[in-house]
Amino acid sequence: MRCDLACSYEQTGTFQPSKSVIRISSFEGHTSYAPYTCLQCDEAWCLTACPVEAIGISPVGAKVVADDICVGCKLCTIACPYGTMFYDIDTHKAVKCDLCGGKPACVEVCPTEAIVYEDAEQADWVGPFAAERTKAPAGPLAGVS
Repeated sequence: MRCDLACSYEQTGTFQPSKSVIRISSFEGHTSYAPYTCLQCDEAWCLTACPVEAIGISPVGAKVVADDICVGCKLCTIACPYGTMFYDIDTHKAVKCDLCGGKPACVEVCPTEAIVYEDAEQADWVGPFAAERTKAPAGPLAGVS
């Protein structure tokens, strides 16, 4: 599919669908397909599950993983109820959709417009906790070499 190729290229610089953070479900003997990726949900269970605060919120509202802080414990992948947090076996880090900085590559290449990106207001779901996570990631291991 075009979307997973575009995603993998945007995320890794290679056309490697296994490295894409969008997945395609096939139905009825591969006669129809449905793409799915991180919903950037308000609850963000991945964010709250991270013990080292490696997941923050970008200016476009995407939950993003800070590679320099992530310890690869996989708790975020377990916490995500949608199965859209992934573990990269090459980097030993969590990976997920970051909305390509506000211009998702999957949306740009989708020939049927099955994938749509719309700006939406960010919910203040836990007040000060969310505000703290909106800042640049600075978990307990930040600054430690």
